[in-house]
Amino acid sequence: MGGGVGVTSQEGKGSEFWFTVRLGRSLGLDGEAEEASAECQTTVPLNARILIAEDNSTNREVALGMLRKLGLHAEAVADGAEAIKRT
Repeated sequence: MGGGVGVTSQEGKGSEFWFTVRLGRSLGLDGEAEEASAECQTTVPLNARILIAEDNSTNREVALGMLRKLGLHAEAVADGAEAIKRT
């Protein structure tokens, strides 16, 4: 989809996760179409509790698998109501 995702991790300090997404085209000040994108970064301590709320079971499993590969433990629930009950 033209974006990216990555992580850097330092033992004892935590991990920094980032992603970029393509948001489509917008018009610049000159009237020409420009690509719009966004980037987000966050640092997650290695002992962080991660809870994923996702209604699609395949997406839940993919997200959990990606986090496991990064050495992180996460739990997943099917919706926001379940997430609130877990917090």
